[in-house]
Amino acid sequence: MAVVGDLFSPFDEQRNGVHRLLGRRLPKASMTTAEPSAWWGHAVVIGLVLLLAAARAPAQPSPVYEGTGSVLGMNEARGTLDLDHGPIPGLMPPMRMRFAVERVELLRGLHVGDRVRFALQARGDQVLIIRVEPAPAPE
Repeated sequence: MAVVGDLFSPFDEQRNGVHRLLGRRLPKASMTTAEPSAWWGHAVVIGLVLLLAAARAPAQPSPVYEGTGSVLGMNEARGTLDLDHGPIPGLMPPMRMRFAVERVELLRGLHVGDRVRFALQARGDQVLIIRVEPAPAPE
């Protein structure tokens, strides 16, 4: 059966070099000389500090994408808007798609066939319409 110290044998030369510098012999690493509780406690504290620092860092808002399209339909009960939209630069090619809206109030005053300009933003696993307004007719 291999002892943990045997796994560190490639490092014996480096350990012996340190021994020469310090003027004393360092123990070979093994389960009896390596104290997991000593480094484990430090690792836990460092991990918690990093986790707290990440939690306090301000989240970067996801980018906002803008596009234009025609209203194909809407559902206030579900909070969705169906659009036939042109290309949305940096996000997707032209297509017909159903989008969730951030607030149902965004749907008020829209009618099937209206040309609209809209803004999308990723929120979790959804891409939401966060702004919608009438758009000028295409030329």
